[in-house]
Amino acid sequence: METPELSPPSEEYQPTSKQLRRGAAMRRFNRLFVYLPIAIVAGLVVLTILILSIYVLRSDPEDYVIGLSAIADSVIIIILIGLMLPIGLFIALVGAAFFGGRKSGMAPLRQTQRLFWRLDVLGARIQRRVFSTVPRLADPFITVHGRFAFWRVFIRSIKRMSNRG
Repeated sequence: METPELSPPSEEYQPTSKQLRRGAAMRRFNRLFVYLPIAIVAGLVVLTILILSIYVLRSDPEDYVIGLSAIADSVIIIILIGLMLPIGLFIALVGAAFFGGRKSGMAPLRQTQRLFWRLDVLGARIQRRVFSTVPRLADPFITVHGRFAFWRVFIRSIKRMSNRG
């Protein structure tokens, strides 16, 4: 068996000076208008959570719940803001595809319309099931919590009355 001959080494690609300038300008633009705002927002998010954490650690034990709730709310808001862009972009693309087809003279997308109707019916069915199930699940917890609250207040009032006498 013979080994195939290797082709002669080709010249390495060398970008032109104009391409190098364009690449440098693009890197500057990305650093200034993409990476810097993302870094600032990320820094503000970390700073906010850090300040809230310090507040929780330095506060009275009764205020822990308020501070932890603030941290949880901040995290939820940050996650939702992060999800708004891709979801909004998806909705805009679907709308553009649907209404752009209408403007160009195409018939409305019947299959898409049927799909949306089915999704609407499915959502309504799920909503009815949730509204019928959640009270049955929540009632025992609410009852037990109410009883604990009653007994806690009752015992505290007996302690207060016994301390006075």
